[in-house]
Amino acid sequence: MNTVRARIGEEDGAILVHVAIGLLMLIAVSAFAIDFGLFWLGRSQAQNSADAGALAGAVALNFDSATNVTDTGPAKLSALKAAQANLVAGEAPAVDVSNDITFVGCPDGTPSPACIRVNVYRDTAHGNALPMWFGNVVGLVSQDTKATATAEAGSGNATKCLRPWMIPDKWQETTAPATTFNGADSYAPPDPKTGLGGTGYTVATDYGKVVTLHPGNPKNTIAPSDFYAVDLTDSTGGSDYRTNIGKCVNVTTAIGDDLTVDPGNMVGPTKQGVGDLIAEDPGASWNGKNVVGSAYPVSPRIVPIAMFSPADFMAQDRQSGRFDLTIVNMLGFFVQGASNGGDITGVLISLPGDLVTAGGTVGPGASFLKFIALVR
Repeated sequence: MNTVRARIGEEDGAILVHVAIGLLMLIAVSAFAIDFGLFWLGRSQAQNSADAGALAGAVALNFDSATNVTDTGPAKLSALKAAQANLVAGEAPAVDVSNDITFVGCPDGTPSPACIRVNVYRDTAHGNALPMWFGNVVGLVSQDTKATATAEAGSGNATKCLRPWMIPDKWQETTAPATTFNGADSYAPPDPKTGLGGTGYTVATDYGKVVTLHPGNPKNTIAPSDFYAVDLTDSTGGSDYRTNIGKCVNVTTAIGDDLTVDPGNMVGPTKQGVGDLIAEDPGASWNGKNVVGSAYPVSPRIVPIAMFSPADFMAQDRQSGRFDLTIVNMLGFFVQGASNGGDITGVLISLPGDLVTAGGTVGPGASFLKFIALVR
């Protein structure tokens, strides 16, 4: 009996060994599940922060300034604000506006500053590392994460949804009257790399202008507010012209292509086609800054229209009323309405990316065809 009791006594405390081993395993699993889970949460949120910063910077490049690359310029400040607004594990990431927000060449070959890169950090070097709770047991007190993103502020050179209108690009007015292109009046396209210079429409000076376009007579001297009906694809006559106003033709037309001016009287089809287009999204309106009230992410009433050189127009033999004009640029145009006389009222805006084919024919300062994309 004493022998049995002795053996039982020798096993006292054995359960403590198992509990200790179990606790170590539980701590290890907890460290993996909680600390490692926090790391992946932080990594994902850091990437969201970098993505948001890069996209905000690209938006500012496209719509505020395509050339201001200073630390106090709109692109860098927009990127910084967006990146720090997206918290990483409950705290704003570290982002240095001078060193962590930079302008780079794009993967498609477009030179700097078309792409903006943003780096964000939560790490020991920046004094904001992610904490570790269970890792402290084995001497691990913090963990680092960082992320980078690059977005492109791209310009387009083509669209599949051009409407059957062409208008003259702006010219330098020298000879009176100011209502016609005549005498020493001159036209110069913008720099093809930057979009700066020249006499034409630019995003910085013309975005948001409300204009009324009047039907132009191809045989007359050109006026700034004239528009001319043009043939798209194999269209003929007023019925096709009306259809091409109300619907996307789904055929790519690019800057540099030629379009044929239609000499016919299109007053009726213009009003009807504009009515068809407005009926697609009747609640949309312009509030002075943006299109609001649309039933769509992008209102179908935002349409691309082509521009031509007024000097090219005046050099044409226009007696027949049918001649070709080369597209020198394209505008986004929010269509507001049409009068009984065929006038078209709308707002000059940029054309969104889902209607744009990328390309660098017109520099960013003058390109109204815009797209924003994460590229890295």
